[in-house]
Amino acid sequence: MNKRTILVLLISLAANACVHKSAPTSFYSLFPESSLTTSAGETQIRVGPIRLPEYMNTQSIITLTENNRIVMSANQVWGGKLDEAIVRVLVTELGARYSDFVFVDYLWKAQGTPDYQLQVDVLEYAGMRGGDVTLIANIQLIPIHHGQNIPSSAQQRVVLSENTKDASYEAYVMALNRLLVRLAKEEINLDESVQSTALANP
Repeated sequence: MNKRTILVLLISLAANACVHKSAPTSFYSLFPESSLTTSAGETQIRVGPIRLPEYMNTQSIITLTENNRIVMSANQVWGGKLDEAIVRVLVTELGARYSDFVFVDYLWKAQGTPDYQLQVDVLEYAGMRGGDVTLIANIQLIPIHHGQNIPSSAQQRVVLSENTKDASYEAYVMALNRLLVRLAKEEINLDESVQSTALANP
């Protein structure tokens, strides 16, 4: 066996070792806790689009360090678009909470024009594995007249926090999921917002 053959074998062994050492990719998503319901209400609310921080516009799951360093995982990723998963959870959870309103995904082309648009600007939706994760969002309900948005003063700032049970990515994503469900179930006050926008835009 000559030196060239030995070198080729060594390169091949090294490449195989790298392949075997690389971790498989894990895919995650966000899911509602409630079941999808059908509302008999007449007021239709379009949910989305969701505005995310620029650093979160990626398929990789983002975590933070103690020094606020952004960590982008190479093999722990979302199984779809994060903003669309957020909308799906909000539509289901809000529909289960508010039976008088019909909630539709902004991607779904419903018949007619919705009465309102629920705009969600996410300022922070991340944290430390094994520590706390935080959701900070501005919520605004905008009335829609004749297909055009009329800005409303009904805006709500929400700050929520959850502790991850351990440092695994599974626990981290579950904490993010709990934050989103809490946002829909406890924090988004649509009854007051609809009343205030009705008075502001008779």
